Amino acid sequence: MQIYNEKISDLIDIKKENLEVRESTKLGIYVEGLTLKYVDSSEELFRWIEFGNGNRKVGSHDMNKVSSRSHSIVQINLGQENMETGSKIEGKLFLVDLAGSERVGKTGATGSRLEEAKHINKSLSALGSVINSLTDEKKTHIPYRDSKLTRILQESLGGNAKTTLVIACSPASDNEEETLCSLRFGQRAKLIKNKAMINKQLTVEECKKIIDELQKQLDYKNARIYQLEQFIKENGLKVPGDEDVIKQLEKTNNNLENNVEDIPLTEEEKINNEKEYIQLAKKYESIGDTIKLDDDLLEALNNDENKGLRDQILSVNNKIKDKDETIKKLNEQLDESDKFVKKLEETYKTQIKTYEEMSEKGKNVDTLKDKIELLESQLKIKEETLWEIKQLYKDDPKLVNILQKTDEKVDK
Repeated sequence: MQIYNEKISDLIDIKKENLEVRESTKLGIYVEGLTLKYVDSSEELFRWIEFGNGNRKVGSHDMNKVSSRSHSIVQINLGQENMETGSKIEGKLFLVDLAGSERVGKTGATGSRLEEAKHINKSLSALGSVINSLTDEKKTHIPYRDSKLTRILQESLGGNAKTTLVIACSPASDNEEETLCSLRFGQRAKLIKNKAMINKQLTVEECKKIIDELQKQLDYKNARIYQLEQFIKENGLKVPGDEDVIKQLEKTNNNLENNVEDIPLTEEEKINNEKEYIQLAKKYESIGDTIKLDDDLLEALNNDENKGLRDQILSVNNKIKDKDETIKKLNEQLDESDKFVKKLEETYKTQIKTYEEMSEKGKNVDTLKDKIELLESQLKIKEETLWEIKQLYKDDPKLVNILQKTDEKVDK
C-alpha cells in the first residue's frame, strides 16, 4: 500500500483507493479492503514487492528526478505451526519506505509537488511526535491518530514488536542541516523500549495442561491453609469464619478509602498515578485471551464425529470463565492467611518472652524450645506459601492492586 496526500491506496490493485484504517480484537489494526496475496517462497514475495513498487507515486524536482511522493508499506503475515502438537505462532512484518522530508527552498516545488511536500512533512512530523511521546516518561497520551502513517504503524512503534530504523543521510556539506536532523531523529527513536512477546495460539491439550497445573497449585494452597487452620486450633486460637473475614475485608476497604480521600495529592503524585495506571492497562491488554480457536478448528468441531472433543473444549472454556471467581476466593484466603500469620507472630513473641523468663530462673526449657522451633518453621512455611500465591497471580492487575493496598496498610 502507499500513503499519498494522506490517502491510502492499494499498490497491487490500483483501482482500490481511499482505503480506511480499521481496528478489531482479532486482526488488530488493519487497512480494510487491501489486497492479500499468498506466497510460498521469498522469490515470489520479492516479485510482488517489485510489482507494487512500480505503481508507486513518483515525481521530479530540483533535487531529485525520481523522487518518492508517498510512503509505501508492505505488510507480511507470517505463521508457524508445530505439526506434532498443533500449536501455532503468528507475527507481522512491516517493511516501510518513508518519503524524505523536503525544503521547498531547495526543491523548488510548486503546484501539486508543493502539496505533496506538505503532506509528506506533516506525516513525518506526526511520526516524530509519536516517537517523542514514547520516549518521554511525562507524556500520558501517544498521538497515533494524528496521521494515517502513525496509525498503521502503531503496533510496530509502541506495541508488541521489535523495530529497526534505517536512516539515509547525505555526505554533502550543503545537506548538513538535513543530515543532522535525520540523525537526531534516529537517536531519539533508539530510546523506545518495547518488550516483544511471542504470539502463540495454544492447542486444546496445552490448555488442559495449564488448567490442570493451576488446579494442582490451588489444591496445594488449600492444603497448606487447612494445615495452618489446624495448627491455630491446636494452639487455642479461634479460626475466623467466612462472615468474620467478609466483615474484616469491608472494614479494611473502608479504612483504605477513607485514608486515600484524606491525603491530598501533589501534582507530581497525580502524574505518577496516571503513569502507573497506563502501565497496568497496557500490561492487562498484553495478557490477551488465554485460548484462541481458529475458524478451521471451530468448523471441524461442529461435526458429529468430534462431539466428544467439542464437549471437552466447552468444559475447558467453562473452567476458564471461572478464573475470576477462583482468583476472588484466593484473595479472600490470602487475607485470611495474613490474619493467621499475625496471630502466629504474636504467639511466637509470647513464647520467646516465656522462654527468656524461664531461662533466667534456671529451669529446664527444652520442651518449650522445641515448641518455639516448631512455631518458627510453621511461620516460615506460611510466609513462603503467601509469597508463592502472590507470585502465581502477580500478572492479574486486580489482585496486584489489592495486594499493594494491603501491604501499604500493613506498613502504616
